[in-house]
Amino acid sequence: MRLLSKYRLIFILILALLCAASLLNEHLVPAGDNATYMILGQSLVTGRGYRMISDPRTPAMALYPPGYPLLLAGVLALTGTAYDLVAAILPMKLLSLVLHLGATALVYTVLKRRNVTLATATALLTAVNPAILHFAAEIGTEVPYLFLSLCCLWLFEKYGRRSDAAILIGTALLLALTFYIRSIALVMVLAFVLHLSVRRRFKQALLLMIIVGVLVAPWFVRSSMLPTTGTSVGLGRGYFALYFSTDPYGTSRASLSDWIARVSQSLRIYTLDIWPDILLPHI
Repeated sequence: MRLLSKYRLIFILILALLCAASLLNEHLVPAGDNATYMILGQSLVTGRGYRMISDPRTPAMALYPPGYPLLLAGVLALTGTAYDLVAAILPMKLLSLVLHLGATALVYTVLKRRNVTLATATALLTAVNPAILHFAAEIGTEVPYLFLSLCCLWLFEKYGRRSDAAILIGTALLLALTFYIRSIALVMVLAFVLHLSVRRRFKQALLLMIIVGVLVAPWFVRSSMLPTTGTSVGLGRGYFALYFSTDPYGTSRASLSDWIARVSQSLRIYTLDIWPDILLPHI
């Protein structure tokens, strides 16, 4: 029992590795995002810029930030598969698996200061959660974003204990990096700013916003300057343009009824499908 207590995280990580490894294969799920990221990574590693080189027009990508494709470009370069994306599928999935192990370890680390039992139980559930395991054995931004967002939480919590300006700056840099994996990271920036403001640390909140804002602004400026090249998602159109369109593949402006239908549909899907599947996956 003492041995189990001492090495509990190692045992959890071994379990996470076994569960995720059992799902690995050399095939792509029919999603579309995975192939898009692979093509963007290939475009970067072959020196053709941040473009959809699978399209004859080779349009610049305006939707997905380049963080994850840059990681995949590194995988392509290290494995020598820049011109053989099929052979790169498994190495790219292994990247997701490694980051899944890192995320599981971070869950334990972040919660350990509060309660060891809570940290152990949560990390164990993370290791065997079917929804997380699905993405841990696939190509996508979900697991890299999970890993980096937990890194941000860990570092921000550390700043709360030490109030060191260097840690706050490091948190801001990490938040910007997380944004370039998934732009939804801006919500986490707002949450951190609100947290600091509630504790009347207004200067620190402003510093965090300025650093992140300066680092993410180039992406928005670039996206706004790109010409629209068609109705395909991301080709010359960023998220803001999609929000005000009738659908991701349409170009007409969304009406009030479109917005109401979109919000109600999203609430229904999250309430009846996504949240229950994540919180109660084994029921």
